Amino acid sequence: MKQTLLFTLLSVFSLSIFAQNDIFISEYIEGSGNNKAIELYNPTDHAISLSAYILVRFSNGEGYPSDPKTTNGGYLQLQGTINAGECFVIVNGQTEDNEFSPACSPELQALADQLDHDYPAPTYMNGNDALAILKDNGSGQYIPVDLFGQIGVSAMNDSYGWSYVKDSTLTYTMSGNEVTATITDYIVPLKANDHSTSGPFWMAWSKDHSLIRKPNVTHGVTQNPTLFSISEEWDTLPAVHQGDTIWTYKDIWTNLGHHTYGTGISETTSGKININVYPNPVTDNSFSVSSVKTIKSVLVYNVIGKVIYSAEDLMTKSVAVYLDNPSKGIYMVMTVFDDNTTSAHKVIIK
Repeated sequence: MKQTLLFTLLSVFSLSIFAQNDIFISEYIEGSGNNKAIELYNPTDHAISLSAYILVRFSNGEGYPSDPKTTNGGYLQLQGTINAGECFVIVNGQTEDNEFSPACSPELQALADQLDHDYPAPTYMNGNDALAILKDNGSGQYIPVDLFGQIGVSAMNDSYGWSYVKDSTLTYTMSGNEVTATITDYIVPLKANDHSTSGPFWMAWSKDHSLIRKPNVTHGVTQNPTLFSISEEWDTLPAVHQGDTIWTYKDIWTNLGHHTYGTGISETTSGKININVYPNPVTDNSFSVSSVKTIKSVLVYNVIGKVIYSAEDLMTKSVAVYLDNPSKGIYMVMTVFDDNTTSAHKVIIK
């Protein structure tokens, strides 16, 4: 890994004062194997040529080097044009399996406007990589247009990626042993607190998830964030059935190629939270989920990602949830609204 050049990072991102009226990342797909894709959206009223843009991956928490084209994660020179109000889809370009790396799904590749090149390349992300859309300012210097993740977090070398929970200590069973793991500043550790057992990988929502930008996001992130909170600007596509009982967030690309922009209600508006889980912590196995938006379904997951409660086709603004003799600990409540946006909340059972 390259040494993090903090002075370079600060100087580059301090130049991010250009117009916000530019393309941004509207969908992020981190699926199984090499089923990876990035969707870009043009919110302007004119077509934009992509000849000045590159997609860059900052591998495993790598810092911003003096030349972004030298990152370990590789870069992709974008080609083509995005028309006003339309999307441009970039998909992993691997077409054949090899010993260590499977081919990307042909069905996903068929949705691409541009395929990525061989490894290392941006769409070989695995959840703990930051991604950036950079633009040549005309003098050979690349300026950030949008950023996913947090560049230069050295701790990411020992993590699965970013969670929707800022700080939390989890207790769970792994290989028959009870262990604890600590999430700090949204970063999901690769190892539990015993430094040997696997960390809580299911909490990393930048891994094994398809994420879409909230409709109220109008421009990209041009300053490297101090903390990267996925829930601020991103929604998770609802889980789908895989078999009869298993739900999965992986390999969902039904939304790819179109983006809802400037409409809908985000989870927070003017600082007021529009969804409430109460009480929390829970002491009698029951709680309510309420929202100003219409709730279509509610799912509750335990720490190993198993659905322990689900209620569908609700179409209401308040749901009473009763859990059948749950163990004490932390659970995740996933609420799916009638517009297919989602909200995730941690709930503690005492």
